[in-house]
Amino acid sequence: MAAIGGNTTGPGDAVVNVYINHEKKFAFVEMKSVEKASIAMDLDEVEAQYNGARIEGEVVTLQFVKKMLDDFKNQKCLHKRYAYQIILQAREMLRAMSSLVDITIPDGHHFTVCGDVHGQVVQTALHL
Repeated sequence: MAAIGGNTTGPGDAVVNVYINHEKKFAFVEMKSVEKASIAMDLDEVEAQYNGARIEGEVVTLQFVKKMLDDFKNQKCLHKRYAYQIILQAREMLRAMSSLVDITIPDGHHFTVCGDVHGQVVQTALHL
């Protein structure tokens, strides 16, 4: 993944960094704040014609999740505002967990994340 343009420095800039993975065809934009990201993605309004699952308020509820899953089964899309709200709520839940820590990777070094290895320590070690 490549960083494009580096850090922004202007007082009004909302974007901190942009990372693009050409091989897997995705990009990651790091914003200065959740509020600036919401504004940039135009998440304030849900169009009147949208007829999918809706989050009432700021909290994802079981009723919303059930409606969203039903909508997915019927090939309906989730509005970007609600996808973003799910991500924000998951982020806050993960941040509250003691197993989540911030680390700093020195320039020129890398960090490898191994998921659930199901006891396959030898095979996992081959990737390190």
